[in-house]
Amino acid sequence: MAPLLLVTPAWLVGVFLQGWLQFSPVWLWLGTVVGVGLLIFAFYYNRRYSHLPQELLSTMLPLCLTAFCLGALRLVSATPSPEPGNLLYYANQAEVKIVGVVSGDPIYTERSGSYRFSVREIYSTQNETATQSVSGDLFVRGPAHPRRSPGDLLELVGKLEEPKEISGDNFPYRDWLARQGIFVSMSYPSSRLLATEQDFFLLRWLAAINQSAQETILKFVPDQEGGLLVGILLGERSGISPELNQAFRNTGTAHIVAISGSNITITIGLVTFVLGRFCRKRLTLVVALLVIAFYVILVGASPSVVRAGLMGALTIGGLLLGRDYDGLLGLETSALLMTVYQPRVLWDIGFELSFVATLGLIIVAQPLQEWSLVKNWPPLLKEGLLITISAEIMTLPLAAFYFHQVSFVSLLSNVMAVPALEAIMATGLVAVAVGWLFGGWLPLLAVLFGYLAWIFLTYLITAVEFFAALPFASTSLPAFHPLWLFYYYSLLSLFLWARRDPQKRWRSLLLQGSGLPLLCGAMALLATLVWVAVLIL
Repeated sequence: MAPLLLVTPAWLVGVFLQGWLQFSPVWLWLGTVVGVGLLIFAFYYNRRYSHLPQELLSTMLPLCLTAFCLGALRLVSATPSPEPGNLLYYANQAEVKIVGVVSGDPIYTERSGSYRFSVREIYSTQNETATQSVSGDLFVRGPAHPRRSPGDLLELVGKLEEPKEISGDNFPYRDWLARQGIFVSMSYPSSRLLATEQDFFLLRWLAAINQSAQETILKFVPDQEGGLLVGILLGERSGISPELNQAFRNTGTAHIVAISGSNITITIGLVTFVLGRFCRKRLTLVVALLVIAFYVILVGASPSVVRAGLMGALTIGGLLLGRDYDGLLGLETSALLMTVYQPRVLWDIGFELSFVATLGLIIVAQPLQEWSLVKNWPPLLKEGLLITISAEIMTLPLAAFYFHQVSFVSLLSNVMAVPALEAIMATGLVAVAVGWLFGGWLPLLAVLFGYLAWIFLTYLITAVEFFAALPFASTSLPAFHPLWLFYYYSLLSLFLWARRDPQKRWRSLLLQGSGLPLLCGAMALLATLVWVAVLIL
């Protein structure tokens, strides 16, 4: 599996640079052929003249070249071309009539609504007999009523357009749609419902479960605590007040309300704790794997959630196969799989923050373990502190660049607030399960677990609001040049490199398997540096 540790950073760099430089596919295919040819030559050469350093280098370089070119080609293939069979061909032309199915969970406000729409047929309003089968999804914006549901078969009449950035809004609307594979939109079309419950059974079923879980939580956990629990468990933040949302941002604890690796880890722990007492280990792990897949889809499968879910699944897969789990290998594998499926996920802010935070836990936490200031601290306190510091070291500059805000109480507020997350999830999940099973005829039991969750939620809210109220809690930052990010991550890379034993610093990279994680961590940081360079230029 060691080659994967080298392939993934090269693949990511290829995707990054293709998004900026837009290499010709001809050169990329040529580079792929050259890389594969060199790999074949190196394989036969090393069989006759095997010498480890030369063998590693002669294999590593063409392998990275091949991965780089394939990553760039994957981004090329993810960009649709305007041809008659593709929806993009009909953008910015005359009004058309399309037939398709609502394929995403609609989002509604008091004034408007939006949803993802999978197109099946398209034809001109002037010649309705000329029907063309097309493929592609579009983003539809319309009135708040009538409300549509996943699986609704609709007929829409309107003008197809390529998405444009919204004036006066800093949100990258066009890029956000592109990361979801959507390159065409339609605003306020006339619509007609043709049928309901067409396809997307799983999506409709999960949406119903999600809605039922929200209603159960709000029934047994009152006030703003219930809205916060919905956000923590299901990722739906509409029930959290703007003031509380701002308090989480000011204290650097907004990640608590976002579904992340902590949710996946706690979910796995709860499943194995409950089933481990009654079932065999293998069956328990298989059930945990299924629960992860179900949970990821249930909460919307955002990039950060998918990344966490894949790493959790790889952990369980390693246990099922009787192998030790390598955190860096799991992180890179999840990044590779996600970018193979949708390469534009690399430009998703949630994915970037989730990736670098996890990378920090893997390559930064270990040097901090030897920090004399915390070396003799109690293990539980030291682990919580080092996890927080490692994540902060990696994410702070990136978050400041994107959100133009830095929190001075982030470290302390995370140390005080994060420990409550495990108790909140455990009691919250039990409250939902008890509410489903016994809420109708034994509501007091559901109220009891809801009250337990309420206690921990109240503590979390109190802690966050306390630190947010401090006069020096946070400050706004002006937009700064991405070059500062380049400097920061370069210095961090040098620091981690300097922490190595000088005698093993270079030799271990080529001769010892234990040096591979450090090499790959450096290459992962290199991918970050290249991304920053793209921003600069």
